[in-house]
Amino acid sequence: MKRKKIVKFAAWGIVAALVAWGVSAIAVYWVSAGRVFDKASDVPHCRAAVVLGCRKSLPNGLLNLYFTRRIAAAAELYKAGKVDCLIVSGDNHIKEYDEASDMKEALAEAGVPADRVVCDYAGFRTLDSVVRAKKVFGLDSFIVVSQKDHVRRAVFTARGFGCNAYGYAAPDVNGRYSIKTTIREQLAKIAAVLDVILRRGPKFLGPRELLPTPLNAGKAGDANGAANVSTGVTTPATWRQADFASELYRHVAEQAEEDNIVLSPWGVANLFALLQTGAQGDTARGMASALQLGDTDSPSPDEVAATFKAARDNLELISRAADETVAIELSDSLWLKHGFELSPNFAVRAQKAFSAEVRTTQMGARGRKAINSFVFEKTHGRIKDLLQPPLLDNPLTRFVAVDTVYFNAKWQDAFERVATRNQVFHAPSGDVEVPFLHATRSAEILDAPECAALRLPYRFGSVEMLLILPSPTNTLTEVEAKLSEAWLCRLNANPWRGEAEIALPKFDFCSRHDLKKSLKQMGMGLAFSEGADFGRIANGRGEFYVAEAIQNANITVDEKGTEAAAVTYAECTEGLIDLEDIPPRPFIADRPFLFLIRETRTGLILFIGRVTRF
Repeated sequence: MKRKKIVKFAAWGIVAALVAWGVSAIAVYWVSAGRVFDKASDVPHCRAAVVLGCRKSLPNGLLNLYFTRRIAAAAELYKAGKVDCLIVSGDNHIKEYDEASDMKEALAEAGVPADRVVCDYAGFRTLDSVVRAKKVFGLDSFIVVSQKDHVRRAVFTARGFGCNAYGYAAPDVNGRYSIKTTIREQLAKIAAVLDVILRRGPKFLGPRELLPTPLNAGKAGDANGAANVSTGVTTPATWRQADFASELYRHVAEQAEEDNIVLSPWGVANLFALLQTGAQGDTARGMASALQLGDTDSPSPDEVAATFKAARDNLELISRAADETVAIELSDSLWLKHGFELSPNFAVRAQKAFSAEVRTTQMGARGRKAINSFVFEKTHGRIKDLLQPPLLDNPLTRFVAVDTVYFNAKWQDAFERVATRNQVFHAPSGDVEVPFLHATRSAEILDAPECAALRLPYRFGSVEMLLILPSPTNTLTEVEAKLSEAWLCRLNANPWRGEAEIALPKFDFCSRHDLKKSLKQMGMGLAFSEGADFGRIANGRGEFYVAEAIQNANITVDEKGTEAAAVTYAECTEGLIDLEDIPPRPFIADRPFLFLIRETRTGLILFIGRVTRF
């Protein structure tokens, strides 16, 4: 009788274990679905990948295939440009056993620079590795590298603790070699579910650690991403986007006197690149030169289209990967007067490379209402009544082009509301007391003789705000004059990392810029004159030119993050019209400063501006 009870109890125990395993396996698979990749080209870009540790050699002295294949996969991911650095996370609880150091050494042999590999010596379990990636290294988004079943479990655990994790699967190990590991991995799924339900923490946390500077932040000529994003069109043209952004900003600043500025160089460049692909001859060459496109020769329409498609694809990939905590929404549209037709080639290029909507509309009041409503929706209500008379009232207007940019992102480390307090801002017109955000935290500050620049990353680290504060002996104008891709590159090469005492004023303002004068001064004058040739836009009819070019933009910075929007408008018309254990380093932005919002891998500048007054 007693034996029967034991058998019955054992049977129910087996059933319970199988049910627990089945439920856990389904949960792990469901949560990780669509986030584990076998090809490096399919993996979204993240700042870092966490390589999960295992022993380098087996007890019999043979090389561990799990180890070698993980190393090869991690090196492949890095070389594909999908991550800026690798965190090797492993166990070193005894002196003779150091998984992290073994992995770093193997990655160096595989061609990964040593300064791009960070050791995490407290990755005792998968739980420790992924939670420490968030808590210690400040990553909300990262890629996990291991074999597929292990990666799925790691992604499940990471997502259970609030991380936006993806997985890159190293090749599995088959045969008798892997039986023990496979069984252990299946049982570990139950433990992973319990870890998430019971909110178990890692064995050790410790102080915050900084990762290496993102690759290519501000690097010249790399706006379309060194990872060679395929456009399906042709090879992208070289685009010195930070030079364009800097020059455009300086021309706009000259007209703004001492006012605050917020400007989207991306919005201007993208819209006029679209129009440039419909231009010919000197008009096309002048527009390409102003946009800083190409090297010695003017690029072809397909090369320009490929450049901006690659940049757009990268920005949209970042937004999709961020689970709405970093929203980057881009749109382009062409509004045609009834009876006006685009050439088939231009229309196809506009739709495929620039994702442009093509609409037919009446001009005048009805057209203004339609476009204003469209802009209001695309900018989430931040920009309304863009067009006012006399815009669109010219009977010779044939079409208008509209570009919108909407950005909304949370800080990687939010500022606490209770720490916000009033402080004096030293404006050119006199001191004024305004609310300042305050925090003391690990930070990275870039140093130059004329300024210091604080990097404030948004969630997942793919986008950042760079606050450029002139030194006490330099003026804002002197720093503005130095802005260029080369200068940003040099600035990025001198990082200081440590505890910083940050004070940043909250700000919320808007700007409206007439772009005609600035773009003409930059070399685009022919496009704004009756001599313009836009023969590729409308079946060889190029007897129109850009009559109006404006941009409206606004920005809000507070404890949670940043929200900004911009709309760029061009009206094309026929006829002639006028044209560490040390005291925290202070970074107190209590005088006029510059700001850039840029994508960290390529350095592409979405917004640029300055705060001079309140």
